Amino acid sequence: MDDFACPHCRELLYKPITFLCGHSFCQLCVQCQENPMTFCEVCNVLITDEINARRSILQNNSNNVVLMAVFESWHKNEWQGRALTTEGIALLCKQEYKKAIEKFNKALELVPQSHSAFLHRAKANFSLGNYEAALRDATRASVVAHKSPEAYYVKGEILYQLDYVEEALFYFLICVLLDSSRKDAKKRTHEIITTLVSPHFSATNATHSTNKRSNPSQNEFPSKRNCLDLARLLNIGYCANGIHFIQKITNTFITLNLFNSYHYLKNRPKTKSDTPEKYEAALEIILKTIDDSSANDLRTLRTQRVSKDLVEAMALKPAPKARLQNNEELDDSDLECSLCMRLLCDPVCTPCGHMFCQGCIERCLDHKSQCPLCKKTAKHNKSLEALHSPCCYVTKAIIRQYLPEEYAERELQHKQEIDELTKHRKTQPIFVSTIAYPSVPCPLHIFEPRYMLMLRRCLDYNDREFGMCMRSPDKPHHDNGTTLRVKNVKFFPDGRSVVDSVGNRRFVTKHSQKRDGYHVATLKFIEDTKIRDEDIEKLTRIVDKVYDEAREWFSSVTPPLKQKITLHFGDLPTKQYGFNTENGPDWLWWVLAVLPVEDTYKASIVGKNNLQERLLTIHKIFVCLQVKSKKNSQGSASTSSSS
Repeated sequence: MDDFACPHCRELLYKPITFLCGHSFCQLCVQCQENPMTFCEVCNVLITDEINARRSILQNNSNNVVLMAVFESWHKNEWQGRALTTEGIALLCKQEYKKAIEKFNKALELVPQSHSAFLHRAKANFSLGNYEAALRDATRASVVAHKSPEAYYVKGEILYQLDYVEEALFYFLICVLLDSSRKDAKKRTHEIITTLVSPHFSATNATHSTNKRSNPSQNEFPSKRNCLDLARLLNIGYCANGIHFIQKITNTFITLNLFNSYHYLKNRPKTKSDTPEKYEAALEIILKTIDDSSANDLRTLRTQRVSKDLVEAMALKPAPKARLQNNEELDDSDLECSLCMRLLCDPVCTPCGHMFCQGCIERCLDHKSQCPLCKKTAKHNKSLEALHSPCCYVTKAIIRQYLPEEYAERELQHKQEIDELTKHRKTQPIFVSTIAYPSVPCPLHIFEPRYMLMLRRCLDYNDREFGMCMRSPDKPHHDNGTTLRVKNVKFFPDGRSVVDSVGNRRFVTKHSQKRDGYHVATLKFIEDTKIRDEDIEKLTRIVDKVYDEAREWFSSVTPPLKQKITLHFGDLPTKQYGFNTENGPDWLWWVLAVLPVEDTYKASIVGKNNLQERLLTIHKIFVCLQVKSKKNSQGSASTSSSS
C-alpha cells in the first residue's frame, strides 16, 4: 500500500482524519454507517472514545487540513473521482440508485480501477435488479481490491441473495479470514454451514430454496451444484458472463480440519441421537478452525498482485501510473509548520486537523491546551511511556519519500538543536523550589510552562535527572543542591503533572544561566571524604548515638505530625552505617529532611562532605530540641500551678 492510501479502503485518502495514534483514514471509512470504525486498523488502538470526544468538542471529526491540501493539489483527477464516489454513496443511502450509478460511472472514468466505485455500483445495480451488472462489478472489485474484506463480502452477499449458497460461502470465508471482526460475514457463514450440514438437508433443498428470489435465467447463471463440491469452491470463482477464472491464491483457504469436519457432518449417517445441540457444538469446532493456521495463505493473498490476464478477463482499464513521476508538482511550502515556518519535523496533527512540528505544538500546549490557529481544544493524554504525541505517519512518509533533500536538511537542523541541549553533560537543568536530600522521596507538582519544557527535555535527553535548589534572596538559587531522579510522572489533561522523584547526588552549582525560561548550571558533585580505618570505631559510636536520638525524637512527636511525616517521607529507615560511600547513611538524610530547622541551615549541611561533621551537627540540633522541649514543659507546669 502506498503512502497516499487509506488503510481501510486502500484508495486515495479523501478528506482524511488523523487520530491521536498518528494513523489517517478517509472520513467516509471512519463514519461508515454499516460498519463504523471502533479500533484503528493499523495499531489496534481503541478510537471510539476519541471519536466521541471530537464530536462533542468540534461537532465533527475535523479533517487533516495539510493532507487535504496536498492530495487535492497533487492528485486532482483522483481526488475528484473520490469526491464523485462519496456523492454516489450518499445517494445510495437515500435509495436514489440511478443517480448513484451516474456518479459511480463518472468516478470510474477518472479512476478506472476504483474498487470502491465498483463495489457500491454493484450494490446499486443489485437493488435495481440488474443482477448481471451487479455480479460483474462485485467480481471486478474483488479482483482489484483482493486485500479488502468488504469486496469479498459484497460479492458473497450478492451470490447468497441469488441463492448461490455454496458459491457465496467461499467469499464469506475469505472475508472472515481477512478480517476476523466481521460479524456480518460470520453470521452468513454460520447460516450457510448450518444449512449444508443439517440432518434434514436434502438434495432437493440444496437445489431449490424455499425462499428463492427472482433469479436470472439459467443461461445467464448456469447452476454448478451438481458438479461442484466444497474443495473446488475453495479455488474457483465466477464472472457474470459465465466465464470461469482461477483465483491462484493458494491451495486452500480453510484448514484440513474444517474440510474434513464439513464432509463428515454432511455425509455421516443420520441417527435418532442427532440433536441441535450436537450440531451447534460441531459448528463451533468448524468455525474455530478459521484461525492462525491460515496465516500463510493470507500472507500470500495480501502480497499477491493482480495478474495482467485477470485484468483483461475482467475488462478492466489499466491502472494509472505512479502518482508522482517527478518533483515538478511538489512544493515544500505545502508542508510547512505555521509556528516555526520550516518544513514539518515529526509532524503532529491536532484533533481540529491542523499540523505542526512535534516540538512546536508541545511548547504551545504547555501554555494553553488550545490549537494555536483555531483556538479549539487540543489535548494529549501523555504518560511516561508515551511522552510525545505520535507523528502523522502519512505526512512524515510523504516528506521523506518525495522531499528527500529538504527532509535531510530539516533532520540535520533538529539534530543540531538536540546536540546543543546535550553537548555539555555537566550542565544540568535546575528546578528552583526547595532543598532536596539524597535517597529521600521528593514529589513535585509542575504547572509552569518553563518547567513542563524542562521536565520533557530531562525525560528525553538527560537520563530522567535534573537538579533541585532552594531559592536565594540575592542569587537565582542557592549554591548547594541535590539531583533528582524521576521514577514516575502522572500527567493531567491541562498539562500539569505530578512527578514522583527521589534525591540522588549532591552538588555545588557553578556558572548558572537561563535557557528557555528555566535555569541551567554547571555542577560540581560532592562526595564524602574517605574515613580512615582507625576512625571507624569512634564513628560507629557516634552513628549509634545519633540514631537513638532520632528514634527517641520521632516517637515523641504528636500523632498528627508523625502521620504527616510518614505520609510524605515514609517511616524512619533502618540503621545503616554507610561508611566510605558517596553520601553516607540514608537514614541521616531522612532525619535532616524532617527536622524542624530552617531550609538555609539544612542546605549548608547538604554541602558538607564530612560524615562525622554532619552527625555532630545533627546531634547538636537534637540537644537544642531537647532543651527547648524541657523549657516548654517547665513553662506549662508553672502556668498550671499559678492558675
